[in-house]
Amino acid sequence: MLHRVYKWFTRTCLNCHDAARLVSESCERELTFMEKMKLKMLSLMCPYTARYGEQVSLMHDKLASCCDEIAEQSVPECMPPDCKERIKSKLAAAE
Repeated sequence: MLHRVYKWFTRTCLNCHDAARLVSESCERELTFMEKMKLKMLSLMCPYTARYGEQVSLMHDKLASCCDEIAEQSVPECMPPDCKERIKSKLAAAE
């Protein structure tokens, strides 16, 4: 019975490809109510969708904290000043 419901749901409402896209987009934007409900229903029927959502969320959180740590560290000056000036002049000319 659950298999039939799952097949109907993936044909008419949300398939795995769309679910993966929504999970990824949920890290960047607020999903609509209907998108959240469809994703939740599919996650209840499919353990792989639920696991994928948890993994993407975990990766997003870890990468965000990693980026924050890197931004807080002081980056050593490794580029000579003349290179910096050349880059600045090229960027200014491009604008």
